[in-house]
Amino acid sequence: MTRLFFFLVPLFLLCSCAQWWQVRPYPDFITAEIKAGDQLRIETSDGIESRLVVVNVLNDRIVGENQVVMFTDIVTLEKHSKTPSVNACNPTQSLGCSVPQWASLLGGTQSRYKDYFYPSCEQHDYCYHYGAATYSMDQSTCDSNFLRNMQEQCSPANMRTFLLEVNLDFAECNVIAMEFYQVVKNYGARHFKSGKSSYCEYDGPP
Repeated sequence: MTRLFFFLVPLFLLCSCAQWWQVRPYPDFITAEIKAGDQLRIETSDGIESRLVVVNVLNDRIVGENQVVMFTDIVTLEKHSKTPSVNACNPTQSLGCSVPQWASLLGGTQSRYKDYFYPSCEQHDYCYHYGAATYSMDQSTCDSNFLRNMQEQCSPANMRTFLLEVNLDFAECNVIAMEFYQVVKNYGARHFKSGKSSYCEYDGPP
C-alpha cells in the first residue's frame, strides 16, 4: 500500500477561529465533510493549487463557482472551518481526543503541542480503530507511524510554521513527540482495536 498522506499543520491559536483543516481525498470522506458554501484549498495531480467555494458535491466531483474538480484528481484537500473534519468511518466517534489526556499525564509543556500534533493524532486514532481490519496493521505499527508523523511535523520543512505561527522549538518538539510515543506504546494496548477493528479505507485502497 502506498501512503500519500499530507499533513496540514493547524495554527496554534488560543481561540475558536476558523483555520484550514485537512480532508482526506477519498470519496466517502469528501461527501461526508464537504458541503455547499464551504471554502476549499485543493491541490490536483497536475500540481495546480486553487481555492474555490463549493456549489455542490456530486458522487465523483466537487462543483465550484468557476471550476469542477474530479475526486480522482485531488492530491490534497483542505477546508476552512472552526472544527476538524468529521470521522467518515464513524461520524459518532470523535478523533484526536486522546492527546489532551496524554498531555494531562505528561505535564503542562506537552499540552502546548496537543493542537499542533492533531494531524498525527487523528491518523493514529484511525489506525487504532480501523488499521487492523483494513490494512492488517498491529499496535506497534500504528505507534511507530505516529512517532514518524510527529517527527515529520517537527522537521525543518515546517520552519515557517514554527517561527511565524506556532513559535515552537525544533528540539523540544522532537522530545515531546518521543514522550507522546512512549505513552501510547506503554498504555495504548487497551485502546487498540484488533478483533473488534472495523473496515474503513482511511488511507485509500489497501
